[in-house]
Amino acid sequence: MDAKFLEGIIGLVEATSYETMCLCKEHENEWQQGGSGYGITVGKIKKHPVCISLLVNTVGGHRILFWEATSRIVDHKLIEAWFIKHLPVTAFRDNDPRKYLNKHNAMNFSNIFPRV
Repeated sequence: MDAKFLEGIIGLVEATSYETMCLCKEHENEWQQGGSGYGITVGKIKKHPVCISLLVNTVGGHRILFWEATSRIVDHKLIEAWFIKHLPVTAFRDNDPRKYLNKHNAMNFSNIFPRV
């Protein structure tokens, strides 16, 4: 994965490709499509890979990571551990890696943005 791919991420949204497309339509005036993404294997459970799909889009000037689990086996703790290890501090609440990841699902998408 390109080292710059995750730079400046302000948070992450768990969303299927359809949910991401719907959000794009709702926010089309402020949405910049990020292009290609990555498929990542974050670990294994008994020889079965745990895989996620990653895509970065810019919405209202903020870089947001959209992700979805794509493997037959899904382990959310394993996935979150990968995010904690690989995401920049900007993806954590208050830019503090000791705090929680700034993450939401597609339904709560608007909560990803910084409060002003």
